[in-house]
Amino acid sequence: MFKTKQPQTFKQHLVGSLTKTIAMVVGFMTSFLVVSALTQQTVEMEYVDPPETPAITVNGSVGDLVAKHDCWTGAAPADMEGKMPGHVVVTKAGAFSPTYGGPRLVGKALEQIFEGKNHNLTVHGFCR
Repeated sequence: MFKTKQPQTFKQHLVGSLTKTIAMVVGFMTSFLVVSALTQQTVEMEYVDPPETPAITVNGSVGDLVAKHDCWTGAAPADMEGKMPGHVVVTKAGAFSPTYGGPRLVGKALEQIFEGKNHNLTVHGFCR
């Protein structure tokens, strides 16, 4: 009618206990890893250009801007060799007039000329 449970040997008891313990540890570790993966926030570092005053768009010719702001084309003047230009005259893609820009546009112009990055600029000259 009722089956009586056979007494376990020490070996059976040990194997059963170890199996349950290992299963619990694996379960906890799996749960921990899943929760960690779901709640982990990744931080992506991205270079952001420093803020600058807006570029000044001036109606006029490239030649007028270059002359007005003491700019140069080609090699830098002797007093500017090894120094970072402070401004640049560029024409942005799709724009009808040139722009006199500050440090941010200088950086983009230098990247385009020396590193081959395309920022859709026509660089006309660098300025002090």
